Amino acid sequence: MKRIAVIGGGPSGLTACYKIKENHPDYQVILFEKDEMIGKRIKVSGNGRCNLLNININQNDYYNGKKINYILSYFSKYQNEFFSSLNLHLYHDEEGRIYPITNSSKTVVNAFINALNRKGVIIKLNEKYLSLKKENNKYLLITSLDKYIFDKVIFATGGASYLYKKDDYENIIKSLPYKINYEELRGVLCPLKVKEKINKACIGKRSKAKISLYLNNQLIYEESGEILFKKDGISGIVIFNISRYIDYKKANLYSLKINFIEGINKNEIDKELALYSKKEVISSYVVEEIADLILSYYNNAYQGLSSFVLHVDSLYPLNESQVTRGGILIDELNNDLSLKNDKNIYFLGELIDVDGKCGGYNIYFALACGYYVGSKI
Repeated sequence: MKRIAVIGGGPSGLTACYKIKENHPDYQVILFEKDEMIGKRIKVSGNGRCNLLNININQNDYYNGKKINYILSYFSKYQNEFFSSLNLHLYHDEEGRIYPITNSSKTVVNAFINALNRKGVIIKLNEKYLSLKKENNKYLLITSLDKYIFDKVIFATGGASYLYKKDDYENIIKSLPYKINYEELRGVLCPLKVKEKINKACIGKRSKAKISLYLNNQLIYEESGEILFKKDGISGIVIFNISRYIDYKKANLYSLKINFIEGINKNEIDKELALYSKKEVISSYVVEEIADLILSYYNNAYQGLSSFVLHVDSLYPLNESQVTRGGILIDELNNDLSLKNDKNIYFLGELIDVDGKCGGYNIYFALACGYYVGSKI
């Protein structure tokens, strides 16, 4: 009987456990989770609603997407069957984000718990991975509570951002019996700190806008959506996505042009200015607090509404980001996500140097990794 260890009870680890047991009921699969419950990453996804995936999944929406498109494509063939086997009922909103019909992440976590229990996966909670040693073609896995012998080991601990720590991530890499090359860890899908002062009254205020990212006056990326002003910068899903296009080492060279009146031309604003005061016109498109912020930097109403510029100072730190960029280089792995140095050690999800845009893309990649590896073992 083969014994397989899965380290980490997030979406990739849970899916790998389920798929391995589905294909090999005789294998012993043990899931190790350092926290008191599995699925913590799932629980907080989509503000507690669990944004599992997106109807618009595409390799172009991922950093290093071309290198992992075969994994996305494979899972896409079986995803409906997979979710059905978990007895999960899903729906999508107008922006393509897919959620459980209950709008509760607890539904998803419970579905995984029930499925793993049915399959006979052994779940060990509050047990942290410490190290791994290779002995006689087997693997001695040492945890905070015990020692185990396995035939294969799958790492699915998630990234270093959000619920995890950078030290935990790096300890995994250093604990292995091989040297592994990985890209420096940093956060993406995060707010941006800006050089300009944000009026206190503006903090927490939101507005629809088109945001354009520039580097040395060259357009890098643009997207429309809701923005949120913070005491030291700007946030919102559109800003999270923009953060993925910023080189963190030279973040202070980027600027943001904010268009609060996308689709409205200067003539229309001039007509309004002939009838109303500047503040009245601006306040008809944004809330008064944002209007005051615009007026503190611009005398021209149209320019302030259509081309409000903020200069990026830095990205928010890794522990305040939703996703980790960096990690194990894809070139270190075989197509089945096992190490080229050792075909019995696997790395899934956010441990790999892959990240996607906001809206279900990152959990989808984690699920896809777990499903793919679980199918190939």
